[in-house]
Amino acid sequence: PSPPPPPSPPPPVATPSPPPPIPASPSSPPPPSPPLPCPSPSPPPPPSPPPPLSYAPPPTFVPSGWSFNARAFSETHISTLLVSVGGVYQSTGVLAAFAGNSPRGTQTSALAIPLGPYSGNAGFNLVIYANGPGETIEFKFQTSTGAIIQLQETLTFAINGVAGNALAPFMLSGNYAPPPMSPPPPSPLPSAPSPPTLPPPSSPTAVDLSISLSSGWSWISVNLEAADMSLGAVFASLTSPFITGDYVKSQFEFSQYYPGFGFYGTLSTVSTQTMYKVKKASAGSFVFSGEAVSLPLTVTFTSGWNYVPCPYQVSTALAQAFGSLALATADTLKSQM
Repeated sequence: PSPPPPPSPPPPVATPSPPPPIPASPSSPPPPSPPLPCPSPSPPPPPSPPPPLSYAPPPTFVPSGWSFNARAFSETHISTLLVSVGGVYQSTGVLAAFAGNSPRGTQTSALAIPLGPYSGNAGFNLVIYANGPGETIEFKFQTSTGAIIQLQETLTFAINGVAGNALAPFMLSGNYAPPPMSPPPPSPLPSAPSPPTLPPPSSPTAVDLSISLSSGWSWISVNLEAADMSLGAVFASLTSPFITGDYVKSQFEFSQYYPGFGFYGTLSTVSTQTMYKVKKASAGSFVFSGEAVSLPLTVTFTSGWNYVPCPYQVSTALAQAFGSLALATADTLKSQM
């Protein structure tokens, strides 16, 4: 037999490659970065210049020829008016009423209407004067620029007449541009004013004044003083409440009543220095408490008609009440009846 073949030699062993050399680290660390500079504080900005001064419009003066003596007339006709010139409602200016060329009333300021469809518009509350009914009343308006406009509408004077109110003003227009036929969008009614503050407890010298009001007209005056003499406080105890169309007027001012709101107009408080005319749909009465007016009371009279109060707590003879007043033949004193 043949001999076995010799064994094969083992495979060669691979020698591992040496690892790559590690890069040498720098000999010294880099220099530190310089510190950030600290910003110096900025100076405060200069103060803003003050806003330009706003100047109120110059006072409104009644044009020449529009002045008159209201006391020369015994009767009045009240009116709540909106004035439109060129189709634009006016909020400043002078409104005047005329019978022919005779001035019969002027109003130099307007009051913002507080309720109803014309809320926010300027209403002119004008008292018109005459000695009897039937005269045709025309109107003129002086704008804030001084232009005088002849207004188109007229009315007929009536004793104790009423033209317009806050809910439906009497419309006046000039420059042949009538006011809008429909009112502006209605505004929500303002919240009713809070009831008048009750007066403090009566002092030992306080007295009560009881006044009855008829259906229709009542002439009244107040001979007591209280802390709150507003219309709402004086009439707070009224047994038959005021309704729409009721109003109170003095010789030169008036206010109309609106349920849920109260009085609106130029008359806001009651004085012991004048009398008042109250127009009411239904009869009622009220009691007002306060301190008796101090006597003697000085009342100033001017030529013509004067609305005179009664300051006395008891009936008093005319000779005593007017004893210090120089009277002439045909001088007249009249009451409602």
